[in-house]
Amino acid sequence: MCGRFGQARKITELKQLYAAEGNIEWPGSYNIAPTELAPVIIETTSQERELKLARFGMPMTIKGKSFLLLNVQSEKAATREDFKFRRCVIPADGFYEWEKVSPKDRQPYYFSPKQGIFSFAGLWMQGRTGLCFTILTVSANELVQPIHGRMPVILGHNAVYQWLAPNSTVETLKLLVEPFPASLMQSWKVSKAVNSPSNKDIICINSL
Repeated sequence: MCGRFGQARKITELKQLYAAEGNIEWPGSYNIAPTELAPVIIETTSQERELKLARFGMPMTIKGKSFLLLNVQSEKAATREDFKFRRCVIPADGFYEWEKVSPKDRQPYYFSPKQGIFSFAGLWMQGRTGLCFTILTVSANELVQPIHGRMPVILGHNAVYQWLAPNSTVETLKLLVEPFPASLMQSWKVSKAVNSPSNKDIICINSL
């Protein structure tokens, strides 16, 4: 499960990286938690990429129980309507996972690209309070696996445009969903400051 990630880049930089438009304000955050806003990229009906702010987590109700859908397993996503028609990309500088050290202690780790930026594959919907999104996950690669069995679906540069394109077939999209190469990633232990969603600054990613 991917429940925390960071995105501290300026909107002007994100626009350049993704050749996207959008007039939004974003202060940056090293610790984006469920229900919080984050920049996402969608492709409009006029085939233009647009940066928008959306809330992390899709509100769902099943059998009378309400919850936030933070992640969708990629293996089960292809049958969903939003997989076919409402795909998005979530830019991220990195994400966090927690290692269970003991029954009462968990150690946070930060995972980031050795170069560039992560582009998470996501799905979006229009909720009562605006746009919201969920992150697709896949089986973890060898770097993440010792800490957690799942990781976000991370798209390569060319795959971003295929993922967003409205005319991409389900068969094409399935080929994009695979573990990101561990050789292109790095990780380190970080302080438990990230445990509190109120901590948003760079202290969250400082190596111990």
